[in-house]
Amino acid sequence: MSYLQQSPEDVVAMATLARIYADNGWYDAAINPLARALQIDPQRRSLWSALDRAVEKSVKAKITDAELTRRAAAFAEAVEMWGMAVEKRR
Repeated sequence: MSYLQQSPEDVVAMATLARIYADNGWYDAAINPLARALQIDPQRRSLWSALDRAVEKSVKAKITDAELTRRAAAFAEAVEMWGMAVEKRR
């Protein structure tokens, strides 16, 4: 997360985070970084494939564009807030 604060457009890092979530069975959590990555690079086919798998394995049957937009914003906010939480602990 701290890396993403410094590189908020790094689609590869977001995809890697999503894969870590999915590898641990946290499919719903994997959707958020994938949604944000797709906002940045909507042409990247591997992101769409990963999103399809995450949605399929989560409790959702499908996901709307509006929900993807909401989840992307939530992920961007979480990255930003994570840094603030780290600073508070110091």
